[in-house]
Amino acid sequence: MEDLMFFLITFVSIFIILLINYFIKKKKGTLKKSREFLLLRSKFNLSKKEMNEEKLGLVFVLVNSLIIAGVATITTIVSDDYIWQITIGFALLMIFIYLIYGLIGKVLCKRKKVNNGKYK
Repeated sequence: MEDLMFFLITFVSIFIILLINYFIKKKKGTLKKSREFLLLRSKFNLSKKEMNEEKLGLVFVLVNSLIIAGVATITTIVSDDYIWQITIGFALLMIFIYLIYGLIGKVLCKRKKVNNGKYK
């Protein structure tokens, strides 16, 4: 039960921080230059027109909050030394980022093909 409370508290606090950061970037107009967008553009050859920055930015806020809170919860459950917790946390972080951003990129590519008429 306390692990669930830790996850929820971590998720909500990280979500609020990232949401504030999102609105600041949106107001400054630097949302398109974010690392998440650059990663998706370079890896999946997506153009700026194919990505709705506002909606996708909110998805990134939610996904990043889930990744950080999940990894933090899993690493606190592991009762090894701090070195092993850091190592496991870093490995899980890289795996989750790679998998989830890959999934988002594939969904955007599929949506691009549907919009271009290849699946119609």
